[in-house]
Amino acid sequence: MPEHREQIRKDSKWAVPFEVLPLGDDGWLWLIRLSAAIGLVFLLLYVVVDPQALNEPEHFKLHSISVAGVAAFLALTWTSIFRRFWQFWTFTICLFIMAMFIVFSAVTGDPVSRMIAIILCPFATASFVNWSARWQLAMSFAALGSFAVAQWMVPIPDGFNIYRWLGVLAAVLLAESTAIFVEQYRNRIRGQLEALEAAARFREREIATMAHDIRNPLSALAGYVELLEEPGARPADRDQMIARIGSTAWNTNLVVNNALDLYRMEENGSFPMRDGDIDPNPIIANVADDCAAQARRVGLGWRSELADLPGVRIDPRMLSRIIQNSAAAAIGAAKTGHVRITTSVRDGRIAIEIEAPSASIAAADLEQMMANPRGRSHSPGAGKIGLFLARAMTEAADGAFTVDLANPAGLRLRAEIPCGEIAPARSFQNRRSA
Repeated sequence: MPEHREQIRKDSKWAVPFEVLPLGDDGWLWLIRLSAAIGLVFLLLYVVVDPQALNEPEHFKLHSISVAGVAAFLALTWTSIFRRFWQFWTFTICLFIMAMFIVFSAVTGDPVSRMIAIILCPFATASFVNWSARWQLAMSFAALGSFAVAQWMVPIPDGFNIYRWLGVLAAVLLAESTAIFVEQYRNRIRGQLEALEAAARFREREIATMAHDIRNPLSALAGYVELLEEPGARPADRDQMIARIGSTAWNTNLVVNNALDLYRMEENGSFPMRDGDIDPNPIIANVADDCAAQARRVGLGWRSELADLPGVRIDPRMLSRIIQNSAAAAIGAAKTGHVRITTSVRDGRIAIEIEAPSASIAAADLEQMMANPRGRSHSPGAGKIGLFLARAMTEAADGAFTVDLANPAGLRLRAEIPCGEIAPARSFQNRRSA
């Protein structure tokens, strides 16, 4: 886990200062120690600023008790019992501080110092102590109770008590609001951190899987090249090896493109939309020809039945990737026979349908190929996420992607994309090729 956080610190686009992230109890114990040390320094500075005040025995006694109490609390923060019950000890020192200032006000007759101390304690815990809402609520009631005790034990008959009560109540309510805001902020930051860590783990897993998916076909390509270099190879064997080289290269290119598309989707949250319409006819025809060549390499037939289509609002690359990934799934599942691509227009949408009548694939495997790889514990591999990407790209264009599995054999994949405003190209007549 630390390596993920360090990597996120270096190259994450999330502008999150790691100094404010939840660091567990240790980070907040350090903050409590710092606060206690600052309080101890100010108590000692009081001797320097007003040494005459300590000439009175009561003042000196109370000051000594305060210094001893804060020093003991500071020393306690390094013990195991404090680490185990640090919320309780923090609550206790706040009660001690409020009690000491109540005693100070009894000696000096000053109501301001005790009011300030009682107000600051819930503010300090709400802003700097990472404890639960129940502890903060207990701190608020403790502040109200302390002020009530002070007003009862050390009354100040100056006619301003009602305003002091209103001030304490306002301070407690503001402290509670601050605690709620800080807690929500911490939860949001914690959620962002967890999302970034999950993304880092996903990226590492996908990189490792893609490296494995590429290494195997590259080794096969190297082996085919060595066989082609042998002088005694027969022409028929050479043709077969060339076809295998072409098929392996086509699949490898598909693996790389799928991995890159998945990373783009992870980075942006979705695929980009196109502002204007495009003519899909030449794109579909070119991709169909490329897929036909791949089908021939693996011994399958290919049929194209392409109608004249109106314009659609989709990125051209996304359209070609939808067709290529759908065709790759159909070609991979088909054993014999042919694969067919047909296009049509229906209900304001263009429909691109790829069928493999002889395809044989388990429903569970097909469901995994359609699922988001982000939620899986193990990566399915960049070569097996094509249908998920095809569906995600289709839905990004406000379309629909469906898969029908026939029994006992047969696979049909259909992508429907809303039509735009461009008229169909005249040059693209209804095409049929085998």
